[in-house]
Amino acid sequence: MLSLGDVVATGDGLTSGRVGDRCRFKVVNATEIAVDITGPSRAKINIEALPPDAGESGFSITYDVDSPGEYTVNIQDKGAPIPGSPFKAQLVGGGGGGGGGGGSGTYTIGTGSGGDSTKVKVVGPGMVTGMAGKPSKFYVDCKNAGGGGKLHLRLMGPAKAQLREVEPGYGFEYVPAAPGKHQIVVEFNGQPVPDSPFVINIKEDPNRHEPYSYPNRVQLEGDGLLGGQVNSSVCFDVLMADAGAGDLRVSVTGPVDGAIRDGKVNIRNNPAACSARVDFEPTQVGGYKVEVKFSGEDVPRSPFVIYVN
Repeated sequence: MLSLGDVVATGDGLTSGRVGDRCRFKVVNATEIAVDITGPSRAKINIEALPPDAGESGFSITYDVDSPGEYTVNIQDKGAPIPGSPFKAQLVGGGGGGGGGGGSGTYTIGTGSGGDSTKVKVVGPGMVTGMAGKPSKFYVDCKNAGGGGKLHLRLMGPAKAQLREVEPGYGFEYVPAAPGKHQIVVEFNGQPVPDSPFVINIKEDPNRHEPYSYPNRVQLEGDGLLGGQVNSSVCFDVLMADAGAGDLRVSVTGPVDGAIRDGKVNIRNNPAACSARVDFEPTQVGGYKVEVKFSGEDVPRSPFVIYVN
């Protein structure tokens, strides 16, 4: 039985969610939290302290994933599992791992919610092939669905891509940033339409002379990702061998001003290994928010929080 002051996790994100949407939950009465989410694809996790006016202390957690399936949510406070952890979350929607970059959107079609997803057709040249940096167009035909509802689109690929509606509830356009396999998931009233997810092979632009950038292929590793100690160096490595061309930017924000010694985050590049080592020295106990960007985009897992004891 739980008592007043016990650490408690609540929210839909502990049990369910949808690919492409932010899943949310909160943990109250916790002080040194650690969250790990494992499943069919890597989870991008963001942890923030509850605001002072929330009426309770603790943390707000959001995460998103690229593939549907069952995910295990492990939550610890002060190094020990909280009551109920690990949690099992079932995420629906979307197709198999197509990468981290992409866009999504939900659109209202007609009135009501009785439309039949099996009657929806998706056509157009953008569903067959395309070229990096060039717009590709496709159409979603819901006129024979027998009713209205919610149309949900999700674009996944090796790098960031823009997806937008160009004709209300019918015509859509995307601009892939890099060549390679892309997937477009189309759902109507929560159910996949025939042939979804659609796999499109995006070709290189023959007139482009600059190398492409793949931020979602950057990897992070090292003990510093798991936490650290006050007045001791916290370090981790950024692996960029498969990420193409781009510039690395790392920022660390401490729990209070001056929480990082000399205000320095050191980045030591190793060009031969296409990697970099990041280190900083925390001077205060608490959570340190780390953002790692490659070519201006968050890499997988970024932003994240490192807790220092």
